[in-house]
Amino acid sequence: MWILALIFWGACQELEAREQSLAPSVNTQTITPGTSVSVTIQYATANPAQTQTTGLGVWLHYDSSRLTFDGFTQLLHSEERLGADRRFALIGRETTPVEDAEDRDGDRSTDQKVGVAWASLDGQWPGVDHAWPVTLFTARFRVAEGVSGRTMVRLSASGLANGYTLTAGRAVLHTTDAAFAVLDVDQSGAVDASDGVLILRRLNGASTVDTGVVLGEGQTNASVIAIIDAAGSSLDVDKDKGVHASDGVLILRRLNAGSTIDTGVLLPDGQSNATVISTIDALK
Repeated sequence: MWILALIFWGACQELEAREQSLAPSVNTQTITPGTSVSVTIQYATANPAQTQTTGLGVWLHYDSSRLTFDGFTQLLHSEERLGADRRFALIGRETTPVEDAEDRDGDRSTDQKVGVAWASLDGQWPGVDHAWPVTLFTARFRVAEGVSGRTMVRLSASGLANGYTLTAGRAVLHTTDAAFAVLDVDQSGAVDASDGVLILRRLNGASTVDTGVVLGEGQTNASVIAIIDAAGSSLDVDKDKGVHASDGVLILRRLNAGSTIDTGVLLPDGQSNATVISTIDALK
């Protein structure tokens, strides 16, 4: 079995937080059992932006009980998209799904992965003849019969350019009957720190809460505010019989993976760091 393995080289530079980023072109999609769905992945860099590098290797992770991989299309620098510039090599593609044994994406539900990788000898990948963000590929999947709810397609790196870290998004695929968790206020299909930011802003009295936050499909600033307001007393995570900014602080800290979240917050009698964490986790 061919396994993606990349060693990238380049001049070592002391640049802070240089990033290669991967994200789906559409964060949230509605799926129908028994039909096909496509997920297009785009690439960018940060610090600095729009920078040429020596390449990238990508793993695409998914739940094989819900999705069946059906191939890549529009692979960057494949024969169908190579064009005149042939300095770049599509050096590997793992089109036969393999077990996600290492759990690189941190999601136990995504049990299989497929991958692709590119390299450039002169450090000029992905090239200057592409609009940013650069479309790397589209992955096709078949949705299993009888599927309901939501599933994730996640991303990780098999190799990065020297000195870079990875920022990776995820695609949320859901059927029309999928129910959203109380804390999933952006209706993205996943409860994460962005939900905490939105909640804290609203509980601080803000009327514009979505600045810098990518919302789920069809959601707006107004709809997110309506969702947060409708949650009402569910957001009283410290059980002090009121919903306040302190609840937003606790929620955001927990959604940022905090294990000690009550620092500087006065909890009512009978509540502790552990009980508040339990209350928040129950809303996920």
